[in-house]
Formats: sequence, structure tokens, C-alpha cells
Amino acid sequence: MNNYTWNLEQILKTKDFNKNLKILETKANKFIKKWNPKLDNGYRDDYLKDPKILKVALDEYEQWLTSGGSFGDIGYYYSLSTSLDQNNSELKAKFNKIYKVALKIDNDISFFLHKVSKIDKKLQSIFLKDKTLSEYKHLLENIFKESRYLLSEDEEKILNISSKTSYSNWVDLTQSLLSKSQRPLLTEKGVIIENYSGIVNKLDDSNRKYRESARDCLNDIYESLIDVGEHEINSVLEYKQLSDNLRGFKRSDESRHLSDDIDTNVVDSLIESVTKNFDISKKYYELKASELNLKYLRYFERNIKTGTLDTKYTIEETYEILRNVFNKLSPKYKEILNSFIREERIDVYPKKDKASGAFCSYNSKKNKPFILLNFEGKIRDITTLAHEMGHGIHFTLMSKQNSLNYGAPMSTAEVASTFFEDFVIEHLSNNLDIADKKVLMFERVNDVIATIQRQVSFYNFEIDLHNSFKELGYLSQKQIGEIFIKNIKAYLGDSVVIEEGNENWWMGITHIRNYFYVYSYASGLLISKALQSYVRADPNFINDVTKFFESGSSLSPKDIFNKLGINISDNKFWLDGLNLIREDIKLLE
Repeated sequence: MNNYTWNLEQILKTKDFNKNLKILETKANKFIKKWNPKLDNGYRDDYLKDPKILKVALDEYEQWLTSGGSFGDIGYYYSLSTSLDQNNSELKAKFNKIYKVALKIDNDISFFLHKVSKIDKKLQSIFLKDKTLSEYKHLLENIFKESRYLLSEDEEKILNISSKTSYSNWVDLTQSLLSKSQRPLLTEKGVIIENYSGIVNKLDDSNRKYRESARDCLNDIYESLIDVGEHEINSVLEYKQLSDNLRGFKRSDESRHLSDDIDTNVVDSLIESVTKNFDISKKYYELKASELNLKYLRYFERNIKTGTLDTKYTIEETYEILRNVFNKLSPKYKEILNSFIREERIDVYPKKDKASGAFCSYNSKKNKPFILLNFEGKIRDITTLAHEMGHGIHFTLMSKQNSLNYGAPMSTAEVASTFFEDFVIEHLSNNLDIADKKVLMFERVNDVIATIQRQVSFYNFEIDLHNSFKELGYLSQKQIGEIFIKNIKAYLGDSVVIEEGNENWWMGITHIRNYFYVYSYASGLLISKALQSYVRADPNFINDVTKFFESGSSLSPKDIFNKLGINISDNKFWLDGLNLIREDIKLLE
């Protein structure tokens, strides 16, 4: 195989754009007309009273999702095509047309699950016990749980519309002002005018003068926008508080847990376990400062590298490394990798106008996932492919579920990716000399700390923000800065110095605008770490890991793991994952 680009022809049967768009609308309208017709006495509602009729409706809704849902084959095709040619105005125009049609379909078809959520409470237990609905039981459990916090259809529409002016526009304004910001930055080419993202990337430069210049630029940008940031974050906090009050949520993070299908006590256990073990990250930064012959690291220097890894690999060598690692875990994983390669679902090399970074994309169980890389032969590129293949394996295995159970909640979405990435890193490390092995380990532990301890400190920061806002009614930029510094100091320790200006650096943390999303980074990686330890102790446990990947969203994460004999509500489970990080740090010592 020597074709290193995607074969997207396998997605669309016909290239006729208007015909495909019509197919998209026709499939949705067929369902809408059947299940939401206007009758003389109102709208159809027999499926809300009879489990057997609801089964027919859910089957047809599931078939619609299997066909691609509101975006369909055409949306998947043009989404992927656009990522390969981002400046192609014709592709962009077509994708925008698809997006508008899909948005209308989503709004028109939203009646269905909303009406299901309003099934009479006296009937809900009957529906849940009915054997004909058994494959949709967990879906219905979630819908009925969420129904307690749902408003009327009209009220929901008003909230959706108002969220743009009360929330999205504020967030978009801040991000837009940041992304457009430019400053004169000292680089190896001299002083150049650099944009915000380029300045952020320069913070990790090995040259002290260049990274200090980047720090000064960011301090200046954040200070110039801090008044806007203060009003933005207060608007975000107020909108959340008003929405929670209307819906009846008691805790500011409760709605996130509900939407992610994870029990609040599980998240509390995770946050508590990591916070009580912040000594892990403190020890790491102490070691890193020592490795760099520094008395301490400054906040902006926490991610600088301890060395370079110059070993280069071809894509064929990379594939072979992954085949070996995956095969040792399970031949099933190797075959899934081979299917990606054989079916030309990995776009390998960087090229003009191609999207940067890497991702694994999917839209339905019918359309297989595709992986985008920007492969240059570095060790980081190998681990990136392992990470994205983890997602690919997860999506492939869960396709045995129906389309309403095809997917993973945020709490476990990163388990497969980090699971395979870590086993590949272990393999690579075994084939490096001691100096390179140490550099690789420092890089990996740095990423782990940024994913677990740092994100949990941000979660704690969010909790403090929302609680303080509830108490005070408004937070000044000084108060926000103090809350931010308190929480990042907690995980960094004395080996990382907080400088003047850092109190404004919360402005660059985009995820805190997405309400308590950050816990999922920590949960995913720690679950992965714990599963790795079980597989190393008993290689046959890989069969249980496969069962987890196959489960999709057919059960809650807690119930899936309970079936495997694992209690993720127990602090000990999270400590199993944290102890693996401790072992890595001891090895670095």
C-alpha cells in the first residue's frame, strides 16, 4: 500500500450535490411527517402511551441516525473534504449549505426525544420494564432523568435562542479578540509581528529570551483585554446560574454530569482523589527544574522540553510498530489498524491548505471513521497515530451497538486513545538509549500532569468561580485572578513561580467557558491508566477492555465498569491510576 491520502469516494454513492441534499431532507421529513403530524385533536401521541408503538418509532429514529442523521453521507463527505482543502471556497460554500439544512432538520426533529421525555411519570416504569424496549432501556433512563430538568418546548426554544446573545456571543467576542491580537515578538529571525497562537507556541522555546518575549507579549495582550474578559466571564456565569435556577439544578456542575451520563459521586471521587494527591505534580516540577539546572520554573516555562528526540521513522515503520504493539494486546486491534490502511482511511502527510494537527472523525455506524495526520516521522507523530487509532478502534468496536447507543460520553471518550498511546510509548521507550528514554519520559509525564492535575485544578477553579458568583453577584478581575492563582498554585507547588501578570492568564483557558468539561480529560486518562495496570497484571484482562470499547453508551460508565468488577465511585480506583504516575516519577528520580 503506497497511497497515503483518504479515499472519500466510498462515502457518497453519487456526486450530485443537490440530489444528495434532497436525500438528506427527504429522510428526515419522512420521519417527521409520520410521527409528528397535525391531527384534529393536536399532534400524534400514541407512541407516548404504548411501548410497542414507541419501539417502532425508536427503530425508525435509529435507522435515520444510522443513515447519517441530520448531516448524512453528504455532510460527512464535505466535512472531511474541507479539512483537506481549507481554503477551497467552493467546498466551504457547499458545506455551509449542508450545515443550514442540517440545523433546520435538527430543530424540526427535536420534537421526538422531547416528547418521549414527557411520557407520563406513571407510565415511565412500565416502559422501562417492557422487554420490547430492552435495547433502548438506558437511553430511556437518561431521557426520563433529564426530563426533570426540561422546560416546555417553547421555553427550551427561547433558551436556545437567547444562549447566543447571553453566552455564545460573549465567548466568541473574547476568542476573536485574542486570536486577532498581534505583538512584536523576539525570535531567531529577529523581531517579527506575531499573532496570538504563534506567541503561545513560542512559550515552549528552548531559548530563554524568546520564551520571555512570548510571556511579555501575552501579559500585554491579556492586560489590554482584561476589562472585556471580566464582563464576558460574569455574563457566562450569570447565564449558567439563571439556566440552572430555571431547570432546578442545585449544583453548578450537575447539568454537566447529567449530560455526560456520569454520577456526580463518581466525579466527586475523581476530583477529590486527584486534588489530595497534588504532591505528584509538585514532585514532577521539582524534578524538571533540577533536570534543567534551574532553581525553579516560571509559570510560562512549565512545558519546556528537557531535551530533543531526533530519531526519525517512516510511515511504514510506524505502521509496523503499531501492528506489533496492537497484536500483542489483541489480534483484533491489529486487524482494525490494517483495515484503516487497506481502505485508505488515513491521510498521512502535511500539505498546503490541509488542516493542522490530527483527529479521528466519525458520523454514524454506517460510515467508517477516518484519521487525519500531519506525519513528519517524529516520535510524537507515532504516538499521535496511536492516540487517533485508539479512537478508531473504539468507534469500530462500538459499531455493534444500535445507533442510539453508538458513541461514548465525555467521561470515557479519551480512554481508548490514551490506552493505546501509552502502550506504544512503552514499546518505543524500550528501544531508546537511556538519555532519549529520559527525554521521552519527561515529555510523557508532562502531558499526563497537564491532562490530569492541571485540568482538575481548572475544575476546582470553575467551582470556586460559580460559587463566588452566587455569593457575591459579580466578580471583579482582581477577584477572578485571585481565585485562578489559588487553584493553579495548589497543583504546581513551590518549584513553579507565579509572576506578576499571571493572574490574567485564565483568559486563555477556553475550556472553562464550556462548563466543567475539563474533568473528562482527567477521568479518561486515569481510567486508561487503571486499565493498563490490570492488563499488565493479567494479559487476559484485555478481553474485558474490549467489552468496554464495544459497550458504547448502552450503559452508564459506572454500570459498564461494574459489570467488569470495577467500582469507579471508589477513590481506590482513581488511586490505581495515580500510582502509575508516581511510579514513572520515581523512575525519573
